[in-house]
Amino acid sequence: MDIFKTFYKARDDENAAKMSAYMKNKFSFLGIPKPMRTKLSKNFINQKKMEGKIDWQFIFECYGMPEREFHYLALDYLNAVKDFLIPETLII
Repeated sequence: MDIFKTFYKARDDENAAKMSAYMKNKFSFLGIPKPMRTKLSKNFINQKKMEGKIDWQFIFECYGMPEREFHYLALDYLNAVKDFLIPETLII
């Protein structure tokens, strides 16, 4: 499953403009509200969680995307795999 393509297919330009305006145009949006974002990413996050480790490359890729929904996706993913966080992974 390519979660990036899934999110882009769900793009709603009218909603994106409203979301961006609400955030004082500091972020680009796809216009996907949280309930829909959760629904679109549920299976993907569950599959990633079954890997039993944190996919840091995925997180960095999400934060490299311009749209805010991908940043939220990274946070949702991290929340799902928080049990795999160990102190050593948090030291930069």
